[in-house]
Amino acid sequence: MSIDAMKTALEAMEELHRTGDTQVFDLCYAPKVIPALRLAIEQAEKQEPVAWLHVQGNYEEPSLRKLADDEVERGWEQYPLYTAPPQRQPLEDLNPGDDYA
Repeated sequence: MSIDAMKTALEAMEELHRTGDTQVFDLCYAPKVIPALRLAIEQAEKQEPVAWLHVQGNYEEPSLRKLADDEVERGWEQYPLYTAPPQRQPLEDLNPGDDYA
């Protein structure tokens, strides 16, 4: 979940908790959901990106390093790509009955 999505969910939960008249939500969900979202946001904001996208004009270059100050001064921009490596999916045989030998 992105930080923006967590913040939006937290804002919605807090607003519903503050103004909602649903006792079930207030009694059962709000006390669990709101602290969990706060903790998730706090932890996500502490994470550093593990990869960057360097952009200059129409040229884009993924990288594992941040730009140096002189590169930024020369017009390069950088964007974090993600804060945790993507989960690897196991390869699956598309047609288990086929023999490729």
